[in-house]
Amino acid sequence: MGVASAGSNIITSTALALAGVFALAMALRARALPQPLPPAMASLASVALVVLAVDEGLEVHDRAGRWLYNEHGVVAPGPVNHVDDLFVLGYMAAGAVGFVALLPRLARYPWFVAGLLAAGALFAAGTAFDALGTNGTWTEGVEETAEATGAVALAVTIGGQAMARARVRPRADSVRPEAREQPPPIAGSIDAAQNDAGPVIS
Repeated sequence: MGVASAGSNIITSTALALAGVFALAMALRARALPQPLPPAMASLASVALVVLAVDEGLEVHDRAGRWLYNEHGVVAPGPVNHVDDLFVLGYMAAGAVGFVALLPRLARYPWFVAGLLAAGALFAAGTAFDALGTNGTWTEGVEETAEATGAVALAVTIGGQAMARARVRPRADSVRPEAREQPPPIAGSIDAAQNDAGPVIS
């Protein structure tokens, strides 16, 4: 692995890990503030993103692909270059299925959806260059850049959403009764008369 490739790998794995942490924050805050993902799905996404970060950092799917090819002669079908590309395609397929299943809920957060689509498009481009391109050529550099950029975009999207929801005022039913804003007194009412009369001296 070259220096540039190692740098892209570190960026991708770090960004995926951060995205997992932000997804966990969304799950923990979901009881107090509405979030794009249900708590269970946000927790699952957090675990999946951390697993992907570890996979990317340690090159687990690359090693598994080489082991399957060297020890068992397993080859990738069709135009796919390597067996390890099948793992990445599986990750992409699982993410796409989850996105489509949650789209009715996510539609209420259009910029969040736009960020997810942008990140997904970058990952898809990187996967395509990896699976269909030739190792050691310019396609390898495009693949690594696209994946790193997609991971950063995903972390920014999830983290930005979590922080944006944190700035939203709490719902009325979550505010203590004594902390709720009281309406101004109506002219001519007893409260208004008491306010006009000033403090009562006993």
